[in-house]
Amino acid sequence: MVLDEQSAAETDPTMTEADDEQSPQGMTPMADTPLAVLADGRLMVWGQNFAGELGTGSPNSYNTPQTAGYSLDAVDVVAGIARTCYRNTAGELYCVGTNDSRQLEVEGSPITQFMRLQPRGVAGIAMNSEICVVRADGIIQCIGENTRGQLGDGTTQGGDGVWRTVKNINSAKQVVTHAQGACALLEDGTVWCWGWNNDGQLGDGSGVDQASPVRVKGLASAVQLAAGGRHVCALLKDGSVSCWGMNLAGQLGDGTTTNAFTPVKMKR
Repeated sequence: MVLDEQSAAETDPTMTEADDEQSPQGMTPMADTPLAVLADGRLMVWGQNFAGELGTGSPNSYNTPQTAGYSLDAVDVVAGIARTCYRNTAGELYCVGTNDSRQLEVEGSPITQFMRLQPRGVAGIAMNSEICVVRADGIIQCIGENTRGQLGDGTTQGGDGVWRTVKNINSAKQVVTHAQGACALLEDGTVWCWGWNNDGQLGDGSGVDQASPVRVKGLASAVQLAAGGRHVCALLKDGSVSCWGMNLAGQLGDGTTTNAFTPVKMKR
């Protein structure tokens, strides 16, 4: 599922002459920074680079693709606002770009060279004001800003370069982030969310921020999640889609513009 323009796929990227025999295996563009992973594991970047998010070691923007950082075996790349992360075949996490809440563990911002961060066994990545990873063992770890409890460890302490383990989650398949919050899809098909809840984006019906995961009401057969700025959608096993959170522009697809504090069915 694709919920916003930062996740929308772009096609037919222009490759440099040296790479004309390599086809992109996947693309993850930001608003002004497309990214492509080649079949040999190299990460190609181009476009805007005002916070070093291209990972070339330079703040320069580029109008032709460049090889980024140490990406000789990248298998998954995620682009946020002025920050980029990827995982490699060994399950290691590398990130670059803006570091205003020590999302890259160290002090100083921006970071213009990809840095290997602490988590190992990384199976999935999501980020917003925080970076969250789901590990192969089903544990979720998050780092960065935590003013709304978006690190999920039961506190609002953050911005100190320390990874927090999300409470009571040990069988996660996927993690997604939205504005100052996150949600996890578990092996049993349930969905749990934490962080900012002003528009119902945690789906628990309360509208109250939560620093620990709460279960999204009425979902027991989810197979995939996607998150927008302040809303989340779940693809269910029967092929239907349920969404919750902000609906000012009708982004929940239920035929209304009313925020939903618990999941509503998308009309088909």
